Amino acid sequence: MIFFKVLLVEDDSDWQDILEGKIRTALSNIGHPKDIIQIVRTFDEASKAFRDSDWHLLITDIGLGDSSIARRQKLGIHLVELAYSRQIPAIAVSGTPVVNTQDVRDLLMEYKAYDFFSKRDFDSKKFINKVQNILHNELQKSSNHNEILNSSTVDDKQFVITANPLKILFLASDPTDTARLRLGEELREIQQRLQLAKQRGRFLLEQRLSVRPGDISQALLDIEPHIVHFSGHGINTGELYVENELGKIQPLKPDALASLFELVEDQVNCVVLNACYSQTQAEAIAKYIPFVIGMNHLIGDQAAIAFSVGFYKALGANRSIEKAYKFGCTEIQLHGIAENLTPVIYKKTI
Repeated sequence: MIFFKVLLVEDDSDWQDILEGKIRTALSNIGHPKDIIQIVRTFDEASKAFRDSDWHLLITDIGLGDSSIARRQKLGIHLVELAYSRQIPAIAVSGTPVVNTQDVRDLLMEYKAYDFFSKRDFDSKKFINKVQNILHNELQKSSNHNEILNSSTVDDKQFVITANPLKILFLASDPTDTARLRLGEELREIQQRLQLAKQRGRFLLEQRLSVRPGDISQALLDIEPHIVHFSGHGINTGELYVENELGKIQPLKPDALASLFELVEDQVNCVVLNACYSQTQAEAIAKYIPFVIGMNHLIGDQAAIAFSVGFYKALGANRSIEKAYKFGCTEIQLHGIAENLTPVIYKKTI
C-alpha cells in the first residue's frame, strides 16, 4: 500500500492549522487518515525537505516570509518550479495581493500548478476535492508502476523508475505540390540541441513526418506530449497545410486544430507553429493551451531553423518557455536575419 507524503509550506500558524485540517479531510476521504503531512515555514526548510525526501503533493503559500514582497513572490514561485521539475503535483495558496497579477498566474500555469487558491475567498470544498483528485491520481500511477515492476524485465523496471521525460512531439508536413522546405534539417538541429543539453535525459523527442489530419490526433493520443512542434506551410488565411492521402495539400482550419487541442488541454503545455502566417492558428489554440508560438508573417527556412535552435537550446538549459521563446527570436538576430519579430507568443489566461 502507498503511504502519502504531503509537504505543506506555510508561514502563518492559523493557516497552517486550516490547511492541515483540509488535507487531513481529503486523506480520510480516500482512506489515508494517518499519512504524513510535513509542515515547514520557510523556503530554506522546504528546499531541504525536497532534498531529503520524495513527495506526492506540494501545497505552498506563494508569499513566503521575507524582506520584500517581490522576494517573497519569487521564493514561492520557485518552489512550484522545483516541484514541476521533479514531477510533483503542486497547489498554490496565497493572500498576497501581488500574486493576483497575470505574470504570477502565467508562471503558475507554466509550471503546471494544479490550482491556485486565494485566502481572501478560500473555497474549502474545492480545495479538499482538488487534493483528493490529485492523490487519487497518484494512487493510480503507483498501482500501474507496481504492476510493471512485478512483471517486467530489469530494463523495463529501470525505465519506469528513472524516466519521466518532458515529451516533445515534432510534426512535419511538406506536400508535394508546395515549395520544398528544409524540415529534415530543422529536426536534426532540434535533436542535436537536446542531445547536447546538460539535462538531455529529461527530454524525449518523437517525430511524425508527412502528417495527414488523422495522424495529428493519433500522435497526440499515442505519445501524450507536453510540447507539440509543427513545421510546414501556412497561408495568409490562417490555414496550415498538411497532406492528403496522395501527399498533396490538405488545408487545416484554425477552429479545427483549436478544437483538437481543447481535448488535450490538461496534457499539452506549449505548441510551436513554425509555419508562415500561423498567428491566427496560435491565437485560436491559446484559448486552451498555456503557451502557443506562431508566426505573424512569412518566415524563411533559415529564420525558422534559427528560431528552433535558440528555443530548444534554451529549453535544454532548463529555461522557461517564455525565456526559450526570447532565445529563439535572438538566435534569428544572431544569424543576421531580419525576421526576429516574426515569431509571436500567446498565453492562455487563467
